[in-house]
Amino acid sequence: MIQYVFIPKRKDRKNAHSKPCYCGRYKLDNMLKPVTVPLHTTDKRIASEKLQAIVDELQREAAGIIAPKPLREAAQRPMTEHLADFKADLKALQRDDMYVYNADKQAARLIKECGWILPKDVTSNSFLAWRARQKKAAKTLNGYLDFANALLNWMHRQGRLVANPLAGVARVQTQGNEVRKRRALTDDEMRRLIAVAGPRRMV
Repeated sequence: MIQYVFIPKRKDRKNAHSKPCYCGRYKLDNMLKPVTVPLHTTDKRIASEKLQAIVDELQREAAGIIAPKPLREAAQRPMTEHLADFKADLKALQRDDMYVYNADKQAARLIKECGWILPKDVTSNSFLAWRARQKKAAKTLNGYLDFANALLNWMHRQGRLVANPLAGVARVQTQGNEVRKRRALTDDEMRRLIAVAGPRRMV
């Protein structure tokens, strides 16, 4: 393992007349090459302590004692902020405007009504309890689950969640539970439709 502090050469500093700050360089056993980090201090003892803290944290992460830093930081951010980031990413990916609107609206409702303040609050039990209280159509309930999964899977891919807590939640059976059952138009309905169809009646 490599670990030491140093003062960069003058040519590496933006202002050659300013008092130089220390940098740190380290390479753990599982790393391919050394990493250099600015320590923002002119005191060598403080620089050494800051570098030691960085190395200790990385070693605890590697040993599985603590979660990776991005995951720990994400755990402290409200779900509303994660949703805002998800929405921004959907827009950047040029997803359909209506899809983005529905994803934001329905996920926001779940976050509020299920009490999902932080990522740790998102559980399958809280979603199942919410769903059991609803009188919505099966298709609508499945839509809420789909948008929740889209958000949580995105958080997992971004390193904000270890796994999607709703991955094991089953969808509601839609067959036989339709609010509006599909059927063919009657002759009278067809005649009335054609009567108001205008120039497109032949289509």
